[in-house]
Amino acid sequence: MLHACLLAAALTVGETVIPAHFSGPFADWRACGLVPFTCDMTACEGVSFEFACDDYDQFANFGLHFRSGGAWLHIPFDVPWCGGWTRIEVDKTKNRAKGSSFDWSKVDAIQFSGRRNGTKDTTIRVRNLQALPHLTPPPEKPAEAENLAWLAGQPKGAAGELRGCYCHRATGPYPDKPGWDEAVRRMKDWGFNALFPNLAWSGTIFPTEDCLAACRKYGIQCHIWKPCFKAHREFKGTFPGRAAVNLKGETQPLLMCPSDPRNLEAEIADFVKLAKMGPDGIHLDYVRYGGDSVCFCAGCRAAFEKRIGHPVARWPEDVRDAPNSGLCDKTELQCQWTKFRQDNVTALVRGVSERVRREAPGVKISAAVFQHFVDARHFVAQDWVPWCREGLFDFVCPMNYTHSPAKEVQNLRLQTEAVGDSTFLCPGLGLHSMKGRPDERARLLAELIGKTRTAKTRGFIVFTYEEWAKPDAVFDLLRTNVLQSVSRKVDFKGPEVRTDADRSATALDVGLKRLGVLRPKSVREVGPSNFTIDGAPVDRDYADFDKYCAYLPALGVSKIRILTGWAKSEKVKGRIDTAWLEHIVDWCRAHGIDPLLELSYGNPIYEGGGGPGLADGIPNKPEGLAAWDRWVEHLARTFAGRVNEWAMWNEPDNKPKPGEQPHTPEQIAAFNVRSARILKRVMPDCRLHALSLAHNDPVFLEKCLVAFGSDVKLFDTFIYHGYVVNPDSSYVKVEQQKALLRKYAPHARLRQGENGSPSEWIDRLSLSRRPWTELSQAKWDLRRMLGDLGHDVESGLFCFVDINYAPPMHPYQLCNRKGYLRTNAENDVIRIKRVYYAVQNAVSIFNSNVSRVREKPQAICRDGTVSLYEYRTRAGSPLLVFWEHGPVKTVWRNSRPEVELEPGAAPTESVATRTIPIEWAGEAFRDPVWVDLVTGWVYEIPADRQLVHPCGIDWVEIPVYDSPCVLTERAALDFVSL
Repeated sequence: MLHACLLAAALTVGETVIPAHFSGPFADWRACGLVPFTCDMTACEGVSFEFACDDYDQFANFGLHFRSGGAWLHIPFDVPWCGGWTRIEVDKTKNRAKGSSFDWSKVDAIQFSGRRNGTKDTTIRVRNLQALPHLTPPPEKPAEAENLAWLAGQPKGAAGELRGCYCHRATGPYPDKPGWDEAVRRMKDWGFNALFPNLAWSGTIFPTEDCLAACRKYGIQCHIWKPCFKAHREFKGTFPGRAAVNLKGETQPLLMCPSDPRNLEAEIADFVKLAKMGPDGIHLDYVRYGGDSVCFCAGCRAAFEKRIGHPVARWPEDVRDAPNSGLCDKTELQCQWTKFRQDNVTALVRGVSERVRREAPGVKISAAVFQHFVDARHFVAQDWVPWCREGLFDFVCPMNYTHSPAKEVQNLRLQTEAVGDSTFLCPGLGLHSMKGRPDERARLLAELIGKTRTAKTRGFIVFTYEEWAKPDAVFDLLRTNVLQSVSRKVDFKGPEVRTDADRSATALDVGLKRLGVLRPKSVREVGPSNFTIDGAPVDRDYADFDKYCAYLPALGVSKIRILTGWAKSEKVKGRIDTAWLEHIVDWCRAHGIDPLLELSYGNPIYEGGGGPGLADGIPNKPEGLAAWDRWVEHLARTFAGRVNEWAMWNEPDNKPKPGEQPHTPEQIAAFNVRSARILKRVMPDCRLHALSLAHNDPVFLEKCLVAFGSDVKLFDTFIYHGYVVNPDSSYVKVEQQKALLRKYAPHARLRQGENGSPSEWIDRLSLSRRPWTELSQAKWDLRRMLGDLGHDVESGLFCFVDINYAPPMHPYQLCNRKGYLRTNAENDVIRIKRVYYAVQNAVSIFNSNVSRVREKPQAICRDGTVSLYEYRTRAGSPLLVFWEHGPVKTVWRNSRPEVELEPGAAPTESVATRTIPIEWAGEAFRDPVWVDLVTGWVYEIPADRQLVHPCGIDWVEIPVYDSPCVLTERAALDFVSL
């Protein structure tokens, strides 16, 4: 043992340089260097040294190992990321060998190491190493009052950021209070807007209904979190014959073998099933191997040997990295084994992404990933950076569970540099491991949140919202500012959205007992549906998003169409500013509304770049086309991970300016393909909508489809518009267009992209010069949206607000009164129209909770003037919607009579009803009700109007008029009783 008098003259070592070989395919996984250091450290508290590094970004962490008598003891140490030389003190008691009998009297060397985090060569330098009798006392922690004052001065976040929380318990965060309603209400109160609940494991899905319902109720996004290739501990042994095997040949009862095709398909199927339950997103965890010691089963060996084309002589020794070896020591066979493992994990990611985007479009896909992406590729086969660049995820959540704000800055800088866009990142912040008083934990969490905001990430997710982590006191301290966001100021306050029973009252009298009125539902409660609301031409400032956006969530429509406005975003060549569009996109996403961006219109600052309006033509000269390509790529890279649906140029078949030729189908198809290829290159899994034709014309559509040729496969849907006075008269041509898609593009669907009627007389534009009223507008729009639904066509609702066309962007001043909200000349909302409440009523029923009965419908109405469609709710209740579509006429085609609707018969102002019979082949209704969708009123149907007979059931004296009515079970509806 050293005497106290000798400690002051403790051993000092000169400078040591440690190279870090991190570049190339065979890089070291860490840099390490041994420094001789003979010392009896029994009476010492630790060591000090000066430390420097040429490139701190290349390292994940640092540590040192004391050597004594052949034994080693590891102690990590933190480095202030300031550059240059810095003095470090290491407390010898902070080692990770709990209960170790390490002999401190015989220390003879210290090994310094830095674990790799990058791909560039660099060096570590150490000097002035010495033993310390006493460590420098740590600085005093700020007092509680100081922390509280600091927290009170912190800013809010930006509008649209994701503020999420993980929760590991499937029954909610509080064991003594199982359930989700109160827990989600607290999250809303604190300021969170997203919950990541662990509701599923491999082979196990826990009940999700209560959690989803609570999230919809309080407007919180729900991203269902599920580990991959890993069973819940209560379901150990779930995978007989498919479990992973370790190096010793032992079965791992909780882990699945990632190379087994059965496991891959089971995982993908589980995620698809979860996505179809209606969450905002699905969240993949453990999307990797369970370490580098699994899996070495017989199936892995057979698959690997088949891949490389020859047997492995010694299994698993020849493919397994030697313990503590550098990557430069890998053999070619070991490198092939690493790539084999990476490809197995990537196959899962690609499979989930492809299936979910196809079968549950709009559901966000995210994953928890390792913060150190370089090492993760090699040791757990998680190669997540290419997944982001390929667009397989909407965002990823690196588990940056650090207590150092400076380290968080480094993590985010490297991660952003790797993926190319910080909006792909939504880092995890580790509240669970933070120590100290609530104010100390709150301050540290707030500092980390501040770093994510500076890096302009998508947001953050806190781990974890569970009672054992004691988060409540911390979140209470952050609720007033740090967990809130700033919204843009809206100067004008419009009328309140009504929720009372008479919000859309008419003089309707059907002679039945009124039971109540449909309860309006917000977009979070409604969830995905068939409908897209049109956000009006904000690209040319004919409407003001900030003045109408507050009315969007209550409407209940979960998708909005926005024109991208090239001329608004690039007013000087080469200077693109899409801040206005990003604000709209981020606001909508934060409120549960998915943006659909349409690539319209051109930009006159470029020769042949087209113009900013409808009739200005598509870009048609080299300069304009090259600039267009740059613009589309800018949009794609800006909104990758934020916007998944894109439509092409609006109404390219419309009437051109005088003296100009109309676009041909070949020109339109070529321009669509040009834009689509750019979008697909940046976002391979984005959903594309082609054409956006002004007319409902099967002949023109076929010419376009022929012109597309094999490129037709780029597009998921094909859009038509086609305004007609009688909305039901369009469906003959709609069915003809669907038949053309089955012939030329069987993978694609037909989409109605834009339709709506005015609420009063207008003297120009579609459906002009007719005596429209707010009631006939509501009837027309209801019939169009439900007629589209009944023909399996996605439906665009036009338009959310009245449109104030004006020079110089438009040749004349005109207000298009097709809006759901009436506006004045300054775009202020001055009244909510009847159609707003009618659409609220429709989407509260006709959403993902119902599906149309296509095969063997059980309902028949033999009245030729009535449209009828049959649906069934998830709970199994029948639901019929019907209306009087107007008079019919007989026409002769090919010497045969055919019955057609009278196209000029518009919905009327009358609310007079008549009664009709409906034949029903199903079981008798238990408690039938009749609903009027204009008013939302719900009526009781007397028992004597349901006549049961041996051949089925006849409904008699059922009210009908020229607006959609619903016949269903009382239990199928959510309504407020009178």
